[in-house]
Amino acid sequence: MIYLIAFFLIVLTNLAIPQDLSLEEILKRAQKTFELQQENNKAFIYEYTERIIVGKISKEGEFEKADTVYSRVKMRGDEELSREIVYSHSESEKEKPDKKKSEKENKKLGVDIDVELTIDNPDYVFELVDDTAQFYVISIAPRKKKPDKGQIKGKYFIDKESFLIKTMDFEVLRPEKVKELKMHLDFTKLDEGPYVMTDMEMRGRVKILFGVINVRFRVAGQFYDYRVLENEEFKETE
Repeated sequence: MIYLIAFFLIVLTNLAIPQDLSLEEILKRAQKTFELQQENNKAFIYEYTERIIVGKISKEGEFEKADTVYSRVKMRGDEELSREIVYSHSESEKEKPDKKKSEKENKKLGVDIDVELTIDNPDYVFELVDDTAQFYVISIAPRKKKPDKGQIKGKYFIDKESFLIKTMDFEVLRPEKVKELKMHLDFTKLDEGPYVMTDMEMRGRVKILFGVINVRFRVAGQFYDYRVLENEEFKETE
């Protein structure tokens, strides 16, 4: 009788305490959540304020020279609809912010962070490296000993309740146009619906004058004051 009671206590305890998720299940849920949020974002037209600081930094990471641009940006999902520069300060009076030039420079970096979070991803290996009260911390690394250009190595911080990616912190192992590149990205889901970026930072090193001089740079971005203008899903149900 005592053994029977003990057996039922063990069964009840196992039922009461949720079992740990496997790495495969965490990745599966995070990938599915990300895809749903991407699709969900297409239903919204929203705008936000963007503050970008770009400049040369010292070895300690402090800006030595920097340009600052504030813009009001309107989006539909991942598509930029409009951009209005509301303030710009440049260390050089001759330099004016050039949106098209900035977009080209970003593409030249050749960084692809749209990685499929699956246990059998042919390009990357994932590992659960920490399990905190709030996050699953998943490391990512290329499968190849010599990574392809643009591949990343770092960590994802996945919220345990929503399975949304809250933070990405990684290094680009073989950036195309610079010698070193590290990135940090923070995301949140707005109460109104869209899943958006709130902060971004890039630090790197580039060689100029035929590789004679090393220049360290930093790009810091903040994205805030979000406002949803239209919700296509809501309009369809009216």
